[in-house]
Amino acid sequence: MDFSEKIEFDDLQNRLMHTEVLQSPSELHGLVSGMLCCRPELETERLLADLWTQLDLDPVELHEVDGILRLLFDDIRAALNDTDFIFYPLLPGDDEDLSWRTECLGGWCQGFLSGFGLGTDPDKGPLDNESGEILRNFYEFTKVSSVYDDEDIEELEADYFELVEFLKVTVIHLYLDETE
Repeated sequence: MDFSEKIEFDDLQNRLMHTEVLQSPSELHGLVSGMLCCRPELETERLLADLWTQLDLDPVELHEVDGILRLLFDDIRAALNDTDFIFYPLLPGDDEDLSWRTECLGGWCQGFLSGFGLGTDPDKGPLDNESGEILRNFYEFTKVSSVYDDEDIEELEADYFELVEFLKVTVIHLYLDETE
């Protein structure tokens, strides 16, 4: 499988299905995104070493997922550095059920918070108020409910779209803050 374009949710899910990685594609994407947002200067090798510790995989499994994770880091780093702001959280397609997409959105946020915590430089000091507020919002999104009344589906779809756009913009904001 060629990941040189853009990694898609289903493609990553299919690749991870045969491994011991317990995170969903969204949660794993969030984890890597969080790591890159707080330590954009680190080389992929260092970030991968930290990620391998987090995933707690045996050496055989590490070998099987190493290429996938390298491609994921490269894809996310490229998207975050793109001047057209092409970064988006990796979530199921719009043709999937809203409850599944919502559950994955919460998982993406959980992954992001874990990655941000894993990548945080303890010598850097506390976050500014705006970054702290963004992370608090992400925490609240981890609790988002995937149970809804079918009568409100159009409004819920619009709310979901707004959350995804909010994640995109705020992740880029966090990343640019760290690269300045």
